[in-house]
Amino acid sequence: MTLDDRGRRAARNLTQEVKDAPLLLMERGVPAARVRDQQSRLLSFAGAFAAVVLLVGLTLVQVDLFSPQRETSTTSDTFPVNTVTTRTTSTTEAPPTTTGDTVPAAVPQSTPDTVPVDDVAPDLSITFPENGATVGEKSLRFAGTTEPGSVVAAGPYLADVSEDGQWSIVLLLNPGGNLASFTSTDAAGNTTEASVSVIYEVPAPPKEEPLSITFTAFQKWGSCAESPPFDEFFGMAKPGTKVSVTSSFGSASTTAAGNGEWYVKVFFEAAPYGEAFEVKARDDFGNKAIFEFTSLVAK
Repeated sequence: MTLDDRGRRAARNLTQEVKDAPLLLMERGVPAARVRDQQSRLLSFAGAFAAVVLLVGLTLVQVDLFSPQRETSTTSDTFPVNTVTTRTTSTTEAPPTTTGDTVPAAVPQSTPDTVPVDDVAPDLSITFPENGATVGEKSLRFAGTTEPGSVVAAGPYLADVSEDGQWSIVLLLNPGGNLASFTSTDAAGNTTEASVSVIYEVPAPPKEEPLSITFTAFQKWGSCAESPPFDEFFGMAKPGTKVSVTSSFGSASTTAAGNGEWYVKVFFEAAPYGEAFEVKARDDFGNKAIFEFTSLVAK
């Protein structure tokens, strides 16, 4: 029972006794006015006594509620810790342990095996042709070795790569110096570059052997009745050779064409009527042919 409860009970008992007091006084022949006066004083005393008891009880309750010991005992955010002391030969006490639920120690998790990262560039070599080589073919096959599984390319053109890393590709060269560059890319995306310099000499066209042509000369008419009289001569001679047709009454010359043919028209304005005369055709090498011509134009 708390202190304030006891105060309230004492006040109720005192009040009850006061109420019963008039009956006792009346039995002994006390006047009624005196009895009421005594009853009033007793009631006042009882009320004052009850108020004092109640005030003291409330003060004690407040002190009990706000004391530090009560705060500690009613806190719900902490767990009780029981300390156990172990008897040992050492003077140092064992560390406290808790008897409540304990958090299990963290077990290190095994890390999964990781795949190693390939950051090594693939090998790339050019075995043919040699750097600085001079070739006479426009179409040239380049060859070399690389890491198996890699892709070898020359610009946008892919080379053929075997399972053991042997590669080759055919490229067309330009006349003069050529720099052929190659790139090898492995499965991880690593790349390696290599290049080789090649000189392409365009072969000179074969020289044509001069035509083996024997000098020949032919006369078309032999006589002429037109005025002025003329005749036509033609034949074969070495290309570029000068061919001359001469006579006492008229002459002309020409140059043999590339295929050796030659042609010339000769006028004989001073030729005598009806008389044959000699006409010679010759080249620069002394080859010659002799003809006769007769003018049929009367003077």
